[in-house]
Amino acid sequence: MSRSNETYSASGRVLRHAPTPRVLYTPEVHTPRTRQERERAAAIANGMRSGSNTPYGNYGSPNSNAVNGGFNGAFYPSQPFNNSYNNNINNPINNSFPNNSTIPIPVLTPANNSQAFASKRITKPSANEMGAGQSGVDYMKRITMSLQSNLPAELDFALGALVQVSFANAELFKLKIYADMTRALIAKVLTSPLLLPDQTKSLSSDDNILDDILEDDSQAAEAQKVLEAFLVLRNASLDPENALVLVHHVDFCQLVLRGLQLPEKSSSTRGELRTYCVEIAESLSLYMAPLSAQDPYVIAFVNLILTTDDKSILIYALHALTRFMIRDRNPIALSTQFSALLIDRILALLLLRDESILVPVLDFLLHYTKLPANVSFLVSRSAQTAQLVSTHLCRLLKYNVEVLTTPLDVIRLPRRTKKPAPATHPTIPPVMLAELLKLDEPHRATMWMRTSYESDPDGEVTQISLWKAYESQFETYAREQGKRLLPAVDFIKNVTAAFKDSAAMVVNFPDGQRKFIIKGIRPRECAVSLQELNNPESVEPATTTMSGNTSAAPDIPPSPVWFSAVSVLQNMATSRPGKELLNPHTAALVAVGIHNPVIFPGVVMILETLSQSPLEGPVEE
Repeated sequence: MSRSNETYSASGRVLRHAPTPRVLYTPEVHTPRTRQERERAAAIANGMRSGSNTPYGNYGSPNSNAVNGGFNGAFYPSQPFNNSYNNNINNPINNSFPNNSTIPIPVLTPANNSQAFASKRITKPSANEMGAGQSGVDYMKRITMSLQSNLPAELDFALGALVQVSFANAELFKLKIYADMTRALIAKVLTSPLLLPDQTKSLSSDDNILDDILEDDSQAAEAQKVLEAFLVLRNASLDPENALVLVHHVDFCQLVLRGLQLPEKSSSTRGELRTYCVEIAESLSLYMAPLSAQDPYVIAFVNLILTTDDKSILIYALHALTRFMIRDRNPIALSTQFSALLIDRILALLLLRDESILVPVLDFLLHYTKLPANVSFLVSRSAQTAQLVSTHLCRLLKYNVEVLTTPLDVIRLPRRTKKPAPATHPTIPPVMLAELLKLDEPHRATMWMRTSYESDPDGEVTQISLWKAYESQFETYAREQGKRLLPAVDFIKNVTAAFKDSAAMVVNFPDGQRKFIIKGIRPRECAVSLQELNNPESVEPATTTMSGNTSAAPDIPPSPVWFSAVSVLQNMATSRPGKELLNPHTAALVAVGIHNPVIFPGVVMILETLSQSPLEGPVEE
């Protein structure tokens, strides 16, 4: 600064200019661009995409003179600088802000323009195919269509799905709702080579023709599909509604009958198929009513009982024959036409110690013995058969009972007399006394009487002795605590609160003297704690059985064998041959009824029936 520009004050001092103000940095505030700015940025972006060699596209380079007022090739200004331009450049305030002459170029990314990138994807042809976006048919309809298609892959899917559905959701698997599927399943099993009529008749127990039939894998796979179809129908037949639907398909019933006629000893595949047919036939027997013992189903089940060693098949066959007898409407009863071999086989099964077999056997005998003619047939067979019936039916009345209890010898004891009452009340332990002292009157007096006395219809105590005992027990503690005892009159009145059956009485003697007593209580031999009075849970004494066993027998769950045997004996007792057979066993029936109290009422009914006049004619159902 030259001295010509300096300013002097009156005192001669030089005045200095104000210092350059400090400008703090302020971050750039981004404001929305205008329409012109956006168009300019888009034009620059398009120029770059068009393949221009220069980074500025069609707008030229910094060395170009196309723009008026720009810079020349030597980077000199086309016009001389003026002071205002120089001042703007040297202004520290302007230099503190960044130069915004450079325009940012937008870069397209999936984050800022997802629609542009999504439109570049190749559209799949399947998106416009016919049926796209449709849910299609429901699950069961899909299975039905697969069964009807007869395509191997579709059949595998349908049968596998039906096996799972019929097992997991059996209550929702209704054949009457899915009639098309039922017909498709039955059509599948009807085409099975395993149950062809000519092959079924020619098979014997020693033949192994199945190995020749299923030579290759394709036939083995076809047999597996048939087994799965039978398994689905077996699961469905367990529902009575589904069994009613299947019994109306005559062709299917004939197919099941051929399955019942398969030999006992056969290959694993045919054996599995035979088991399915037996279980299906047992379910269908609920709606069958054979007219005679010559019905093919009756013959098939009888042969199964006589020849099979399979426990499950034996039980199913017994259930089926029992249902046939229940639904028998023929005047000539079906049960009277059963062969003697079948009856002997049924009676022999009574010797087994297996409840799962005994229950269906007794159910069969229950309906078989409803007719007196059948009872006469049992008795007239032989003395050994009659003894078998009477002995083992009485034995089954205590099935699984005799092994759990051990009768002891009866010991006669002299009659015990009642022990006399103690002369005074018992001494209360300190712990029990401390609990009583925590109580307030009159509750303390009531609980003290209940701990020291007990109810006795023949007992009595004098009022004065009862009051003196109470006073001597609590007088010292009442004086220390500063509390008064219950007055004598209120104490005597409170006795009825402790013992409801007690009463204050006055006894008059002939000499004119009177005695004031409390009737209905007596002193205890030992005091009882408050916990025992509040929770009277005493140990029950051991029960003494009629057989002399003084140890309590363990709880035995009721067995259906007991009640079925009682019902069979009751049926036999209504006919004359049955009475003649059971009368010698009345003592054994009484002993069994005493030994097993659960069936004692049933035994009493049998004995009452034996004492009545027998029925001569057959019982009309």
